[in-house]
Amino acid sequence: MNIGVFIGSIRAGRAGEAIGHWVHEHASHRNDGHNYEIIDLQDHDLPFLAADTVPAMANGEYGDPKTQQWAKVIAQYDGFVFVTPEYNGTVPGPMKNAFDQLGQEWQGKPIGFVGYGYSQAGKGSTATWRTVVSGMLAMQLADEDVNIDLNTAYPEDANGEFRASEAEKAGLDKILDQVTQAGAKS
Repeated sequence: MNIGVFIGSIRAGRAGEAIGHWVHEHASHRNDGHNYEIIDLQDHDLPFLAADTVPAMANGEYGDPKTQQWAKVIAQYDGFVFVTPEYNGTVPGPMKNAFDQLGQEWQGKPIGFVGYGYSQAGKGSTATWRTVVSGMLAMQLADEDVNIDLNTAYPEDANGEFRASEAEKAGLDKILDQVTQAGAKS
């Protein structure tokens, strides 16, 4: 299976880049026979969703060339791990816009979440994403999320680098197991 690790923050100095690379590295070192690749939203200059056709009804044919290219990127994956910051208690606007651009490319695929933030450790974002993806697109959800508290994710002895806890590593393994098992059944 091809699993996309979707980094959903585009901010300068974002924590999501380090966390996304940790997810990718941890997943790749499992040697579980699956291919893990980073999808960095910062690399995709998407327009605001303003299409006449509802993406779920577009049958993979989108009017905007950037959206069409985005569809090709997402379609190549069999499942996803979203690395999502929490902004004001919910999902980041650019990430939600990128998700909303497409329909069938997400449909029914397995998904797990690694959220992060300061006040709620990303729990508001992951909870919102669970509602979004389980609706009309019927994505298959991993049972639990990994939520990273940025107040403790960068210990003083780590020289400014992200360091995952043992609980976060174990939680990510559970997510990866469930995403790949659900994808194998599809």
